[in-house]
Amino acid sequence: MDNNRRTHQLTLPPANTSLAHEDRLRALLKKTLQDAATLGLGLGLSVSVSACGGGEPLPDRKVSAVCESAAPDLGCKPELAVPDFARLNPKTPVSHWVMGHGRSIDKQHGVTCGQTANSADCQAQIDAAIAAGVRPPSGNCEAFEACDPGEQFILARGANGITILKTQDELHRFLSPIENAAEAAAVALHFSGSNFNCEDKRSGISCEGDAFTVVATQDNCGGTIYLRQSVVPVDGPTVTTTTLESKPSNCAIGRIPDGCDTQIRGAVSWGSLADFWSDCAALEAASVPAFYLLAEDLRALGAPDELVAQAMTSAEDEIRHAKAVFALAARAGAGSVDVKVPARSPKSLFEMAHENAVEGCVRETFGAFIGAYQANAAQDPTARAVLVQIAEDEMKHAALSHAIAAWAEPLLTDAQRQQISEDRKQMVVQLRKKAEAQHAADVYAQAGYPSTEAAACILNHLEETLWA
Repeated sequence: MDNNRRTHQLTLPPANTSLAHEDRLRALLKKTLQDAATLGLGLGLSVSVSACGGGEPLPDRKVSAVCESAAPDLGCKPELAVPDFARLNPKTPVSHWVMGHGRSIDKQHGVTCGQTANSADCQAQIDAAIAAGVRPPSGNCEAFEACDPGEQFILARGANGITILKTQDELHRFLSPIENAAEAAAVALHFSGSNFNCEDKRSGISCEGDAFTVVATQDNCGGTIYLRQSVVPVDGPTVTTTTLESKPSNCAIGRIPDGCDTQIRGAVSWGSLADFWSDCAALEAASVPAFYLLAEDLRALGAPDELVAQAMTSAEDEIRHAKAVFALAARAGAGSVDVKVPARSPKSLFEMAHENAVEGCVRETFGAFIGAYQANAAQDPTARAVLVQIAEDEMKHAALSHAIAAWAEPLLTDAQRQQISEDRKQMVVQLRKKAEAQHAADVYAQAGYPSTEAAACILNHLEETLWA
């Protein structure tokens, strides 16, 4: 990757000088982005590729030797949730893999049409195969609840021409015999919407006899988390999947209202760009009622009118964000998400200040810095344009959190302030764990999400300055 061409695209306009907290955040952001960039914008892409690539296809062998040969691959590897095409080794040689939704191509691997002698004819054949074999998007994607992104598919172009794969069974038959953990993960996870959650010790791949066992989670904010076990035979019978556990899902990060934040999600891996944008869209949508509820609490507690007005404005910002990010999610092939927020009683001063400190001053502030990093690093120009505007708004939202803390926390008791301080530190610990997760290569490249090293750099800056 040529990092020299990755220039900073985000230019924040001068802050309102009446907002000292916003001035301070902007100054810290400039230094943080400079230091994080020295680690290499998009470094996570090269890390992810080197982690799951580099392995030569395993040689032909007897089925009984598969588990022994696959042993080095086994365990919880989030990068395997996305097909590692470099290690897929079907009986019929494949020179070009394509992954997509509807009529859109999300990822390619191998000798693409641009590398062939007659690229136009090659691309025409692929387009015709997708058009003939894949159901296109339907519904009104401006109204996200009605958006149908179309069928998910994998296309293989090789010795036998072009093959379209749209189901788990089709992919299993095409790859059989299953020779390594990457193939087993592709079969078990790609069409199921599941991913590895390495925080759950049960998650991962094992192998015994003539089958791989893959345990992973399916998790959508506001829906249900399923822990599922798939048995992927090396050859022969179809895949069997059973549900081991189900429980309510909760949103990942950001300012989330009560009822959606009872459990921190932890270091969950995004196995595709669609998963990433879908989670981001759910977060933005949940932030809308969160800010309206915050405004009601501030008004009831006698906060300055300026803080109440800024909370209301933040809710309106989040409506725009949700629409824009839902559009990115639909474009990447994600379906709609339903975020429900139950009614609640007004918060006391301590309850409001505690939530603001943990969710706003720590988690939301970290999210604002991550968004600014993405606005610089995203390779997708459409995503970058959305992220630049969101980053500007989120910096104001983070500044509001610190302004609220400056008003509310002096009114608390020493014991209450100590409790808030301890819980802020615990949130930082949880954010560090989340930053250690590995995600799909496109999440780093197209969405600009920071690598583990860059995210740690941002956390270090915040912890040493703002949160000290």
